[in-house]
Amino acid sequence: MNQNMFDIIKLGGSIITDKHEYKQLKTEILRDICNVIATWNKNIIIVHGAGSFGHILAKKHSIISGYTDSTQLEGLTDIRIDVNELSQSIVKTLKNQGKPAIAFQTSALVFDENEETNPSFFVEPLKKALTIGLIPVLSGDVLFTNEKDFTIYSGDSLINLLVQEFDVDRVIFITDVDGLMVKDSKLDGIERLSSLPLNDLREIEIADYSKKDLADVTGTMKGKVETILSIGQFVNQVVVVNGNDPERISKVLRREPTICTIVEGEKSTKR
Repeated sequence: MNQNMFDIIKLGGSIITDKHEYKQLKTEILRDICNVIATWNKNIIIVHGAGSFGHILAKKHSIISGYTDSTQLEGLTDIRIDVNELSQSIVKTLKNQGKPAIAFQTSALVFDENEETNPSFFVEPLKKALTIGLIPVLSGDVLFTNEKDFTIYSGDSLINLLVQEFDVDRVIFITDVDGLMVKDSKLDGIERLSSLPLNDLREIEIADYSKKDLADVTGTMKGKVETILSIGQFVNQVVVVNGNDPERISKVLRREPTICTIVEGEKSTKR
């Protein structure tokens, strides 16, 4: 394996925040996750969801629909303040575990000139940070665009850009669920997928077990599958693991068997 390859860790907004309450950080869970990350010697980029630090206000001010009137601007400002606060909480928690990290503002690196193509991406600062041993921390953000003036850009969409710019081994989604679930017609319920190739994922009906009462302006678990199908073209593996059990994360990092879902990406089949 190429020693210059690294992993992307996605900290889901639902695992590090309580989406029911505005700006409610799950401090202990975040600390436990960062404690596991601190034991890892591989270079990584961390992307986090906004959770209750972003989605509640984004929904209230209809940010995803683009600019309609000036009353949205105060909400946009508040979202940026709140998401930056969440990013800095992650950076500080990593620092307390002895891992030097630095937060990057996604909206300062990415600009959507044309909705039909990938946004332009100023990636050089991230490359330099990785080169000198820092952990870049990024997030979903309010994205400035030509068409709508602004919209919401999810952390998953950002990962889709990153895997095209960097030599990525794995993308690890740390969530609040045990993996990707499919409908089980025999048991009239759902069951977890343990491991499968990317092509098989296209043929499977994923169970939508998202919580309908929560504010989430960037999509459900079925939307995550679309993300996995896209990023899976550029990486060796995509992993979905429950962050409520730090030992599972440790085992994923060590490539040991555990409860999770592993999707084998197309890069692994081309080696």
